[in-house]
Amino acid sequence: MPIYRTIAHFRISNELKTLIEKRLDSLIDYLRERQLINDSIFIDGTKLLADANKYNFVWKKSTIKYDKMNRNQIIGLMTEFKEAYGMGHIPEGTTLTLDMLDEVLTRLELRLEELDQEVNETKKISPNPDKQQRRTLKSKQHKLKEKREKMVNHQLRLSICGVRNSYLKTDTDAIFMRVKEDPMRKGQLKPAYNLQLATSNQFILNYDVYQNPTDTKTLRPFLEKMNMTNQLIKTIADSGTIIKTIEEKLG
Repeated sequence: MPIYRTIAHFRISNELKTLIEKRLDSLIDYLRERQLINDSIFIDGTKLLADANKYNFVWKKSTIKYDKMNRNQIIGLMTEFKEAYGMGHIPEGTTLTLDMLDEVLTRLELRLEELDQEVNETKKISPNPDKQQRRTLKSKQHKLKEKREKMVNHQLRLSICGVRNSYLKTDTDAIFMRVKEDPMRKGQLKPAYNLQLATSNQFILNYDVYQNPTDTKTLRPFLEKMNMTNQLIKTIADSGTIIKTIEEKLG
């Protein structure tokens, strides 16, 4: 008997997706041969809540804001290094990259090694200016490493967001949408997916799941997907209100 892990892997596999698409094509051919469907389809969408913690969210605008603040603080620290310790090759501006930051950290390591040697050579001097300089430099190095970790984290979050405005840490594919389940009609934002269905005479002809909350932006890619399966569609109705030819919708 297959275990749960085997079933779960099969449910998200590409093989199952291909199998469902082939079965849908076979079903459509079967229905057309018996004239159970026509060349008009109805398309509508519904929100499916994600099974995830709605409070572990990441907003793209906030990430961009904090990333900019962090970069400015990094530039400020590196400017202090340049002025206080005469370190060259310090990048300037907000076009800071991780490679530039790593180069600065490498130069700091070399400078600290030089200070360690100077402190060993002047052990009897008190107070020792080299030792004070080393202590200060180590403190700033620690801060710079912390800023670097934040910069890496911000870049990772932005790469996960992509063109989206938000995502959940426990389900990075879901985004925040306004759902209809709220009885108080407050329009709460909750993690969800946008499921689009195409039907004809109450038979489901095709489906797709999108990360966009508005049906107006999912209609075109959904129609293009159905057109690629060689389905003979002449007219469509979005939510049963507006009927147009598929050429007009895709044009």
